[in-house]
Amino acid sequence: MEWFRLCQRAIQLFDVNHARKAGDAYRHHQMNLDDWEINLESVAVLQPIADWTQHMQGTKYPTLPLVLPTVYGLIAGMAPTATLTMAFHGKPTYELAPSEMEDSVREARHAMYEDWVRIGYAVGSRS
Repeated sequence: MEWFRLCQRAIQLFDVNHARKAGDAYRHHQMNLDDWEINLESVAVLQPIADWTQHMQGTKYPTLPLVLPTVYGLIAGMAPTATLTMAFHGKPTYELAPSEMEDSVREARHAMYEDWVRIGYAVGSRS
């Protein structure tokens, strides 16, 4: 998530410094505040999966026993009623209720939840 925050700041600074010189083509495709909010929430939704993926790449510890508990933890964290933790380095952590999320992010999160439920049940039924 830190990469996203650094890139966000760089793009916003570029916008401030170059938007007037860039012309209409650039201005029509410039990200507005709503776009940044959607990106921010999307990164927060995907962060637990990125963290899990990074952890599962470990070679100095066994990772197989972590699969089922982690999959079920991811499913619980993506439930339509679960709050979204917004945690960015150097910023205070806060919780975002589903009703406060952007509609497109909430819908995408719900679709991911349904996919993970299907995967979780498929993995769990094999054991």
